[in-house]
Amino acid sequence: MGIGVENVTVTAPEAGVYSGAASNAKLIKKLSAGVNLPVLDKAAEWYAVDFGEKEAGVQGGWMKAADVVPAMEFITYQSQTPAERAYDQVLEKVRKLKEKYDDNPYVRVTGFNIDISIPPALSIGFEFK
Repeated sequence: MGIGVENVTVTAPEAGVYSGAASNAKLIKKLSAGVNLPVLDKAAEWYAVDFGEKEAGVQGGWMKAADVVPAMEFITYQSQTPAERAYDQVLEKVRKLKEKYDDNPYVRVTGFNIDISIPPALSIGFEFK
């Protein structure tokens, strides 16, 4: 999208959505504070938003930047070390491999050993039934 803001939340008690990025443009609808909307575009001090349902034949419009704030997005940080992430990735692949052979009448996965080093090493024990 390139505008940097994905959603805005209405902060004004009653904010107008207009057909264009100007106060004298046709008013499409009014929204209450707390409404969260996806942003389609930004022009100067205006956001183009999508309000979901059609109003007067349109599904979006322009809102004054002064009536909204960018919605807060929380970023989840991983607290794992690179070695722990590598271990989890390898372990998940081993689990999938074991599941693949669980119903196999000829081969059984008997165990595995993971050596987390650079690069990580993996030993898997197979047994023929």
